[in-house]
Amino acid sequence: MEQISKVITVEEHFMSEKVNGEYQKLLEKKNLTLAQKAKANFIQQFVAKGEITEVGEKRLEFMETHGIDCQILSYGNNSPSYLDPKQAVVLCQMANEELAGYCKQYPGNFYGFAVLPVGDTGAALTELERAVKTLGLKGIIFNGAYQESYFDEDRFFPIFEMAQELKVPVMLHPGEVPTEVAKTYYQGSWPVAVANVFAGHGIGWHYDAWVQYMRMILSGIFDRLPNLQLICGHWGELLPYYFNRMDDMLPAAFTGLLHNISYYFKNNMYITPSGMFYEDDFCFAGTKWVQKGSCGLQIIHIVNLKIPKCI
Repeated sequence: MEQISKVITVEEHFMSEKVNGEYQKLLEKKNLTLAQKAKANFIQQFVAKGEITEVGEKRLEFMETHGIDCQILSYGNNSPSYLDPKQAVVLCQMANEELAGYCKQYPGNFYGFAVLPVGDTGAALTELERAVKTLGLKGIIFNGAYQESYFDEDRFFPIFEMAQELKVPVMLHPGEVPTEVAKTYYQGSWPVAVANVFAGHGIGWHYDAWVQYMRMILSGIFDRLPNLQLICGHWGELLPYYFNRMDDMLPAAFTGLLHNISYYFKNNMYITPSGMFYEDDFCFAGTKWVQKGSCGLQIIHIVNLKIPKCI
């Protein structure tokens, strides 16, 4: 068996106390629904524990205990990316500068993915270039659709074009499903808390991420940007399990793409387990569909002691 010389995990979240404080001030001005209030309270309780805001000795101790050499850090809940552009620009800059500071303080232990004010393409491009060239960050993270708009829309294309030019990957993390979808698909006779998880990390956001990736493939973005690299969490967000079906039903001759659906996954996407250390999923990662894998633990969200066994 090939010996692993270094363990680098790529889906490790952090949050900034300062940025989140400003985010909360903006949130308090909005008329939130009961579901939104429940989610906001949950996140605040989570942040108050201090695990996700700590990037230093405690995190390094955890990494050493579990044989992790390096974490790629990215912003978690309450991402400033998705605020209104004027607010997002300043808070994204703050988040990226704080993250870059941790990376410089602990060289070799931490690297980072930038957040961008995606509602303003020009500002997003400026911040992406600054984040990579000046701050030394190594990629981008998006958290679901932007205000219920998916990233296959033409207005977002320049961001992906610059990512290819700078040779940095884009992580498309799941996010909240569209409001009407959540209402129709996931709300019912069960409690609001159950509906939130059902629509979110229970299963809903995985389906939504699947749609996001499929929309990008079908838009032809990878034909236009053949060297663009995406990172897919949660073992590929369901996509690999349906490649035979999609290649049969959506062949290149029908879609007008240069290749079948599975080609783009194998050539333009990496997968990560995102803390889902299930044996069946791990076995599937060795099949013909998955050629580029990486390890993502989501340590702050799921403390999983199966890490060494999985690796």
